[in-house]
Amino acid sequence: MRFLGASLGLALVCVYAVLGAFTINDWAVVAASGVPLERARAAMTAEGQPYSAAPGVAFAVAGVLLGAAWAAVTGAVRAIPGWGCSAGWCALLMLGSPAFFAAGFSNMMSVGDTFVDWRPDSARAIERLFHLSSAIAGILLLGILAATAGRALLRARRRAPGAPS
Repeated sequence: MRFLGASLGLALVCVYAVLGAFTINDWAVVAASGVPLERARAAMTAEGQPYSAAPGVAFAVAGVLLGAAWAAVTGAVRAIPGWGCSAGWCALLMLGSPAFFAAGFSNMMSVGDTFVDWRPDSARAIERLFHLSSAIAGILLLGILAATAGRALLRARRRAPGAPS
């Protein structure tokens, strides 16, 4: 069961990271500018606005490496309970949203500075899936932590002197 959880968590984090990189570097730029990527990049260069694929690549690499590291830790350290493993996956996905925003900020600002009639709502519509996924992961993380704390409190009450068994 632990292997299945680690594999599923790693797959989710890797998909999030790789799709995030494509969105940061390509899809959001195309959606916001309204022109194909090569034309958008050429227009940004002509206006002196930077475009770089490095933030998206860094986002993907960091996501895959963090996911692989957590999978290795959860596979090697048997002392981590199942809820702790799940909480770690949820935390990685939850933190993906601020990292995604930070990585994509520069390219989006360049699009906005280059194209007078740019469409930020189109880019946000594509990016919404990442923020929603992170929000769901955050809610799941809170649920895991609340359930774990609730079980610990119940156990402590049962063990207290004079408590009914």
